[in-house]
Amino acid sequence: AVQEIEAMREERMVEEEMAQEQLAALAELRRGREERDRKARAAQDEMRRLVEQAQEQEAEQARLEAEVARSSVRIEEIDQGLLEKKAMAEQVIGQRRGREDLEAKAVAKVQGALREVDDQEMRVKAQQKRVEALRQEFEGGVRRKG
Repeated sequence: AVQEIEAMREERMVEEEMAQEQLAALAELRRGREERDRKARAAQDEMRRLVEQAQEQEAEQARLEAEVARSSVRIEEIDQGLLEKKAMAEQVIGQRRGREDLEAKAVAKVQGALREVDDQEMRVKAQQKRVEALRQEFEGGVRRKG
């Protein structure tokens, strides 16, 4: 009976040791699983963060592309305005040149007319001198005869 009790006690101690080892192994497994779960959550959090970052970058890229498109339209509008202003300036310059040409022609006509008047005036004076010379010659002839 004492041996039996001793055997039962040893058996119980062996079972308790095995139970302790199993508990230790289970605790180790639980710690490993918790570590894996923690790492998995951290990886999921990092994935979410990266996805959010990618979405923010896509949104920023879309915003920048829209800004570039608006800027391109504005540049086109400015360019068109410059072309219109250039055309107007060329038209004004053309009109001014046309006016200047007309003015130059008018000045040339007036100068030509003035030269003609001067020429006529000189011819008239020359004619008057001839008439005066003839009159003096005539009066001189009349006095001699008279």
